[in-house]
Amino acid sequence: MLKRVITAIVAVIILLPILWFSNTFVFPAAIALVTCISLFEMFSCIGFKNKLSVTFPAYLIGIALPFLGKTAGEINSILPLICAVIFVYILYLMMLAIFKHEEYTLNSLAMCYMIAIYIVGGFSSIQFLRNMSVNNNIYLLVFIGAWITDIFAYFTGVLWGKHKLCKAISPKKTIEGSIGGIFFCAISFVLFGVFNLDTEMTIGKIALLAGVGMIVSIVSQIGDLSMSLIKRHYGIKDFGKIFPGHGGMLDRFDSIIAVSLMLFILVSALNMFYIELFA
Repeated sequence: MLKRVITAIVAVIILLPILWFSNTFVFPAAIALVTCISLFEMFSCIGFKNKLSVTFPAYLIGIALPFLGKTAGEINSILPLICAVIFVYILYLMMLAIFKHEEYTLNSLAMCYMIAIYIVGGFSSIQFLRNMSVNNNIYLLVFIGAWITDIFAYFTGVLWGKHKLCKAISPKKTIEGSIGGIFFCAISFVLFGVFNLDTEMTIGKIALLAGVGMIVSIVSQIGDLSMSLIKRHYGIKDFGKIFPGHGGMLDRFDSIIAVSLMLFILVSALNMFYIELFA
């Protein structure tokens, strides 16, 4: 436990300056680095560590997308390009499946594509959220939502947990802990609104913020359990050893990936219907 606490403190000390310079190119550079390390950990897990013909394009996309998001600003201006890149990557993997079917199975390439798009899209969404003109502090909710859920799900589970949430995948997680994580995440989103939004906090806005917080918390826990499922399927304990006591990059940021994607989708959907929740 002491090792985990020390590692967490060191990680926060490293993270804070990156967040402080989030309006500079330090931020997309950090996102690109974390993305590539996470991709390497996942490709190593599923047996594609040295299959550069498959993985190299994913690394390129993982590096380019955060910087593209930084320079382009709002995502609408680069959305056609992102769609084109995704299509080209699909086409490329299909070509490998056709012309190198002795080496790669369709199922294995589909797995590579799925996790590459998920990881790259998740981390890049943090940069997209940072660029949103409605409120460029929204990206902080990615970390708040994931880590508040994780912390309070743990302590609520320790104090009151009796019923297992998903024993086959994560034996220590409980339904009570899950509910605690959801509740406190909703509270944290409301508090974020109180201290960071310029508009008046009406009952409707409080309820909507709490609702978004609940959805984010649920998705955070699904992201966590999904990575645990992958580890169990491939028979590994951790994705890596970067963080002593915590495991690899994916072990620490599994929830972040899911939360950032979900929050970006929710904020974009609300803006589409002219609901400026985070203004």
